[in-house]
Amino acid sequence: MSRKNNLKLGEKGTKFAFIFGATGFIFILSIFIKYSQEKSLQDKSFPETLRRIKDTSIIFFLEKRNKEGKSNYPLTLQKEEPLLWEKIKEKRIPFYSQKDKSIYVWSIEQLKEMIKNEYQKGIYDEQMTSLITLDKNGIPQGVLGTVNEFRRDLKNRFIFGLNFRQDRQRQWAWAIYGVYEENGKEVLPPNFYRQDLEGIELVTMTRYIKQIPPERFILPDIEIKNGLVEVLNRKNIPVAFNFDREKEQFIPAFRGLKVPFPNEDLDNRSISMPIVHTEKGWKQIPNEYYWLYPGLSMDNVAFATAQKILASRGPLVTVTNLSGADLNCHEATKHLQETAVLWIDEPNYEKVFYGNRQRFEEMVGILEENGLRENLETAREKKTIEVIVGDKTIIEALSLQKDFNPEEQAKIAVNFNNETIRITKLVKKRGTGWDSAFATLSSLDKGAEKILDALRLKNGVAIVVADHGSLDNMTKPGHTAADVPLFVIEFKDGKMQRIELRKREGTQGDAAVTVLHLLGIEKPEEMSGESLLPDTYKGNSNRPIAFLIADGYTPFSLPDVPPEMNATKIALDKGLTPTFAKLFKELPYAIVKSAGRTAGLRGGRERDFPKEKIITDRDLVIKKAEMRSGKIKEIELINYDYDKSEVFNYQKGIFALKNSPFLNDRYFVIGEKGTRLVVKYFFPDQYGSTEFNTWTLGAGRIVRQPHLLLDDMFIDGSIFETQAIKNALRLAKEQGYLLITGILQEAAVHASANHLYHLLKYFKENGINKFVFQLATDGRDEEPMEGIRRIEQLGKALVYLGIKPEDYALHIGGREHYFDRARRWDKTREFLNILLYGSRNKPF
Repeated sequence: MSRKNNLKLGEKGTKFAFIFGATGFIFILSIFIKYSQEKSLQDKSFPETLRRIKDTSIIFFLEKRNKEGKSNYPLTLQKEEPLLWEKIKEKRIPFYSQKDKSIYVWSIEQLKEMIKNEYQKGIYDEQMTSLITLDKNGIPQGVLGTVNEFRRDLKNRFIFGLNFRQDRQRQWAWAIYGVYEENGKEVLPPNFYRQDLEGIELVTMTRYIKQIPPERFILPDIEIKNGLVEVLNRKNIPVAFNFDREKEQFIPAFRGLKVPFPNEDLDNRSISMPIVHTEKGWKQIPNEYYWLYPGLSMDNVAFATAQKILASRGPLVTVTNLSGADLNCHEATKHLQETAVLWIDEPNYEKVFYGNRQRFEEMVGILEENGLRENLETAREKKTIEVIVGDKTIIEALSLQKDFNPEEQAKIAVNFNNETIRITKLVKKRGTGWDSAFATLSSLDKGAEKILDALRLKNGVAIVVADHGSLDNMTKPGHTAADVPLFVIEFKDGKMQRIELRKREGTQGDAAVTVLHLLGIEKPEEMSGESLLPDTYKGNSNRPIAFLIADGYTPFSLPDVPPEMNATKIALDKGLTPTFAKLFKELPYAIVKSAGRTAGLRGGRERDFPKEKIITDRDLVIKKAEMRSGKIKEIELINYDYDKSEVFNYQKGIFALKNSPFLNDRYFVIGEKGTRLVVKYFFPDQYGSTEFNTWTLGAGRIVRQPHLLLDDMFIDGSIFETQAIKNALRLAKEQGYLLITGILQEAAVHASANHLYHLLKYFKENGINKFVFQLATDGRDEEPMEGIRRIEQLGKALVYLGIKPEDYALHIGGREHYFDRARRWDKTREFLNILLYGSRNKPF
């Protein structure tokens, strides 16, 4: 053999060895990849499973298709890697979509685990990630629009709106109907997929938007005849509303009608919350930052009220809401022991530029040039005050650097009504949630002082009353059921007068009647409230009157609140609220109820029992019942709120005690009658809110709220005779299942889980066997991690009502994402995308 042939043979051998080696390497690598995949599928933990799956080739296929816009569904796995997809289905591993930021799960138990995982990452109920359940084939269950890439079914689509409060339901309803209201005009919502939304039918608890016809909502709007504003309008007494932007939506509740009366002054109905400079530009201060800016907009709301009072030349009633204590209570109590930089008003610094049109326009121009054009143009159009927390650029532009140091900011209020610009200082202070609460109460006190000083100069009168409690209980975020004070303050010759009040327990419905008495106006027959003034008092209509709602302010706490947790009382004792301290010291005051049925809300029956007999732990009731297993033959459950009862044998009674959703969140009193255990259950006093209590404050009577009216309708069965419910049953049968959406809460501020359970019972008994829930976890009206408990309660309710796991789907997301009310249409689009496609993004 020649040298040449030997070389060729050697080359061939080398090539063969290379090919053999490469093939072996690929084979070993494929075994390793397959082993890694199977090993990852055996591990159900999350996010460890997610991390391992992400390392496999299937994710690259999925992400590639997502980038191409072809699909967002986990169904893609079935097409790309059927064996792996079958393994995922078999193991029921949660699947995370990188593109649409949703978590896909297979069961209610897995969903709860995912929520716990979100809590560990610091994502709580209000901002909860979208969690979507899949059917056995991996398709998101119960979607209304395009189910997958090959099938479109746009007929017989129907949504039931669970919320009775309208504000967090309007935007998605507007999108369904293709029109919304802006400054009194109807316009199209931006960038929605009209062809996929058209034809969707709605039935709702209340009328979310005016486009919903009467036969499609259950409870008509509450409208008050002869409320305070209407009576004053007939007497030609102007009413000026001064609210911040967070609270302006409740002005119609105080008025009793959505449409203003001719004599209303709405110039300052929407004073802005502080706007802060962020990396993304100027933005209104987010809710979670309230505790860092404790004064919020109260100083500017008070200033606007004082200006109206001082400019009055005759009778005037100003209605003002100072809302800092209410808004900050949600956040300050979450940060009791944390330390952060708080921005506190400097009371000794204030500059006011007004009366010179040229100087006013010059300063507005400076603000616009420094990145605030959009906010100021909106303010100019609405003729409102705009509040800005300025940075160094603004301070220098206004030539104020001599008055400020690097540790201070300028708070600027621009008033286009009287062409004024006010500048105050905000100074840095390190503090905790406690310090934030005290600073908020101090700001509220200063605001009240500013309004009372204006009344002193005009020999005016004030009613000062809180709508509900808040910072009187720092053990939990949110409102309280505490009683609140009501003051009547009158000035003559510049001095505060002492007026004796009637010595009786009052209600907030007495406030409007007392205002009419101060004016010398007889109350109309529709007002059931009573004046708190003595009969001998003679009113005078030729003077200004301030109706001041000290939102969330009361030093009175419930008996179970430790004194050291009542921030309002501590601030009062420490001299941090001198204005209120003077009122409590020098004037009589009425104590009025802000919670329960005496405020038009749930609860109040626990007052029939000694406190020591009331059981608040349902598990303890079950334990006591099981301890009597040999002696007790029957269990009677009595709905003490409505005097309705059911009698069960012992075993069924125990089952009901453990699983009945109609016993959730109740208080109990138990007793025995022979061999029968009697269990009375009732709602505890429901705390008030600005919306609920404002109805009663302005109406002059106790206004029963929508959730209480609906409670009554469910108990007496009248709700099931309404045309809206009959339409809902028909539409659910045509669709093949009931899709219901709303906030999953029992606080009954926006919705009631109790209503949900009544509805499920009715629809199940009338032939609807399949259900889809697109619900929002709460985290604001209830505890920030209450979602798990609510979902567990829903799971038990479905068992109790005989609804099988294969017959329902449950999609969850945070209320701030699903039910926006601030025209952030991107959030509404995400919510509707899940309804339509089972994905936060439109998949194709």
